[in-house]
Amino acid sequence: MSVRQAVRTRAVGAKLGFVQLLLLLLALVTTGSASAAQITYVSINGIWHDPTDNVAGSQPGDPVITNGTPTSIVRWGVTSGTPQSGYDITSTLPPPQTFPGPAPLFSLGTFTHRNFEVGDPALTSVQLDVVLMLSVDGVPTGPLTFSYTFNHLETPNNTTPCPFPTPPGEGCTDRVSIVSSAQPTTFQIDGVDYTLSLNFLVDGNPVSEFTTREGGTTNTSGLVGQFTLPPGTPQLMVTKSGPATMNPGVPGDFVINAQNTGVYSAYNVTLVDRLPNGPTGGMCDTAPQVLSARVFAADGTTPVPGKGPLVQGTDYSLVYDGAA
Repeated sequence: MSVRQAVRTRAVGAKLGFVQLLLLLLALVTTGSASAAQITYVSINGIWHDPTDNVAGSQPGDPVITNGTPTSIVRWGVTSGTPQSGYDITSTLPPPQTFPGPAPLFSLGTFTHRNFEVGDPALTSVQLDVVLMLSVDGVPTGPLTFSYTFNHLETPNNTTPCPFPTPPGEGCTDRVSIVSSAQPTTFQIDGVDYTLSLNFLVDGNPVSEFTTREGGTTNTSGLVGQFTLPPGTPQLMVTKSGPATMNPGVPGDFVINAQNTGVYSAYNVTLVDRLPNGPTGGMCDTAPQVLSARVFAADGTTPVPGKGPLVQGTDYSLVYDGAA
C-alpha cells in the first residue's frame, strides 16, 4: 500500500510541500544550512571462512582457504592432472562518496570462479566477510564487517537439460549466488542507518547470481557494493520542485514529494528541508507558512477516504530555525 500526504507551505522565499508517505505523524523541519558527509575508503579486505561441501567428514579435496591482501582464494576438488576449482576475490578501493545523495554502485573488486573438471568433494557454500575501514568527514569509522553467503551449485557436466544457459557443445554451467545476512552490520551517516549490499556485476548490471562456464574456464565478474537501508526499513524517496529563481520579498511555492516505495510503514517521519542562505540572498529571513496538508493515494491526486486535511499541531508539526 502506498499513500501520499500533501503539505503546502508559503513564506518569503519559502516552500510549498507535497509529501507521499506511509505515516500517521509527519514532522516537517526546515533549517538554514546544508551539510554533506564525505566518505573515504581507507581499506578493504575480503575474508573467506566456514566452507561446506557435498561429502561428509574430512577427506582429500576438501575446500582450503588462503586469505590475503588484495586477493583471497578458496580451492577444492580431487584432480586428475588439472588444477583444482576455486574462488578468487580481489579487492580494490572505491573512490570517495558524498552523502546524502543518490547511493551509487561502487566497485569493490573482482570475483573469479575457476571452473575445472574435478571430482568430489565439491563446494556447496562459503562465507565471505567484507571488512571496510572508512573515514566519514575525517573521522575513522570501522572496521566494519559485512557478511555474505556464497552458495555454489555444481552441476554434472552431462546434465540434460541444463538448468542454466549453456553454450552449445559445452558442459552444463554452474551457478554462484550471493545471499546477504538477515541481520546485517549497520553504521550511521548523519543519523541514518546504512548497510552494504553486495552483488556481481554482469554485463553492466548488478545481479545476485553468476552463471559460470565449464571446461577449465576462468569466469570473472565485477563485485559491486551499494550503501542501502537495512531490511525492515521504509524506503522513502523525496523529490522537490519549484521556481528556479525568486525575487526578494516575494513568496514562492515549492513542492516536496516523498514516497514510501518499500513494504514497511513509516511513522514519526522527519523531513528536513535545508533552505539556501548565502551572501547574495537566501530564504531564511521569514518563517514559512503551511498552507495545507493532506493525504492522497499513490497517484498523488486522489484523496484517501476518511483522511481529511491534516491539522498542524495534531497531525504534524512545523519547526523553523533560520539561524541554524
